[in-house]
Amino acid sequence: MTVATVYVAGKSGGHIIPALTLAQNSKGDTATSYMIVHDLHLDRVLCRTSSALDGILFLSLRSGSFRNFWKYPWYIYDMMRAIVQCCCFLKSCRATQLVSMGGYISLPAVIAARIVRIPVIVYELNAIPGRAVKFLMPFVDEVRYCFSAAHQYFTKFPHAHYVPYPLKYMYKDLKPLVRVREQMRIPHDKYVLVVLGGSQGSHYLNHAICAWVAHVSSEYRERLYIIHQTGSHAATAYVKRKYDAQGIPNATHAFFENLSMYYCAADRVVTRAGAGALHELLFFRRKSLIVPLEMAADDHQVANAAVMVATHPDLFSMVRQGDTEQFVNLMTKFLAEE
Repeated sequence: MTVATVYVAGKSGGHIIPALTLAQNSKGDTATSYMIVHDLHLDRVLCRTSSALDGILFLSLRSGSFRNFWKYPWYIYDMMRAIVQCCCFLKSCRATQLVSMGGYISLPAVIAARIVRIPVIVYELNAIPGRAVKFLMPFVDEVRYCFSAAHQYFTKFPHAHYVPYPLKYMYKDLKPLVRVREQMRIPHDKYVLVVLGGSQGSHYLNHAICAWVAHVSSEYRERLYIIHQTGSHAATAYVKRKYDAQGIPNATHAFFENLSMYYCAADRVVTRAGAGALHELLFFRRKSLIVPLEMAADDHQVANAAVMVATHPDLFSMVRQGDTEQFVNLMTKFLAEE
């Protein structure tokens, strides 16, 4: 019997990439994989470059503040239309199960799965469950959480259990630092700093790093080599100008498709607290300074960072967003320790 799994995720690499990883790992003669995502540029790029999918449904689903009561008719219309589209898609795929990675887009997909009577599995990727996962709990058959600390939120749900985070990297991606730096033509005496703002970049991190390099002494500046993912071409040009003005060699780009070589080359990483980034850094055993995004719903990035710092204090440190002075001091301290 063919297992046809439909994954639902969207709006961020932190949701889409784990789903694509699961699809890739399950690919075979008796398994097919499909995806429901938002009709957005990032979703299209990530899904269309994957060889793991047999079909994709792009949903135009309006989201916004539910305090705007006058927009409720549009939200309801969008949701009803999305439910119908999901039902048709699930039937056309002959879906045998739906796997949700959370997020607003999961709502119409899970409701559609209940209508066509197929089981629903939900992944909670963060240390605390998001609003969508909490809302969907009565409608799902199984919950899989990837932070053991999240167990406390599912004690009343009998079909919840811990699973490892679905990493896209494998042990073959772990390569010696010296060899990787030779391939990247980075001198061995350089202190390599990797800055990751997440798949959609980080305005705060871009400016915080630029503020820090302005305070770095000439002695330390000569040792630096910075690899920076900025999130946009406009930010890339700005950040690169700052590094060049300080004479710091750098590889600055809007987005890195494969981070494995950069992880292997790094002495230290500065990152947001997306669950995917933190589990990847744990896998590569890279010392990291975490600056969690605090505008996120439920402050799940703060919770992710706190769990990692508590369980792996040898690898992770955290500084709160907005405390630029502490950020500058910590970065200078790390550089002096090497």
